[in-house]
Amino acid sequence: MTLTFVNDAYCRYFNKEKEIILRHPFKPPFNEYEIKEFYKNISFLSPKNPVITMEFRVRINEKIFWHRWMIRAIFDDKDCLREYQAVGSDVTMRKRIEEALRESEEKYRTLVENAGEAIATVDKTGMFLFMNKTATIRLGIDSESYIGKTMWDLFPKLTADRNIEAIR
Repeated sequence: MTLTFVNDAYCRYFNKEKEIILRHPFKPPFNEYEIKEFYKNISFLSPKNPVITMEFRVRINEKIFWHRWMIRAIFDDKDCLREYQAVGSDVTMRKRIEEALRESEEKYRTLVENAGEAIATVDKTGMFLFMNKTATIRLGIDSESYIGKTMWDLFPKLTADRNIEAIR
């Protein structure tokens, strides 16, 4: 695969001269597994399904970045592949934020699940959305049987009414 056009932003990002990029065969800056996935995915492009979006890790100067590429296969009137057009963007910041969020959620989940206090999430109607292990043990129910149940299903009416007022 040979590149026939790159814009100035591409050259700056990869710190390469346009003439050098265009004179050499294109080798995606991914690891070997992702290169195979890249070529496999673009091989599925067809006149009826000409566009694919992929995200890959990219190594530049020993640093890892994430790229999102939208690739369009261009076919002629006889449905023969003529070229690809690709638009890429650096999504590294988004990927780092997503990873930080996953880690934070895991820490929160571990903390809540292992807390010695009963913890539950209830919506405004009094329906239980979540209950930790301590709460299920204290109520004497298994974790699956509370989802979708309301305060009034689990507590006497007076207690449920008082609890729902505290939530509202």
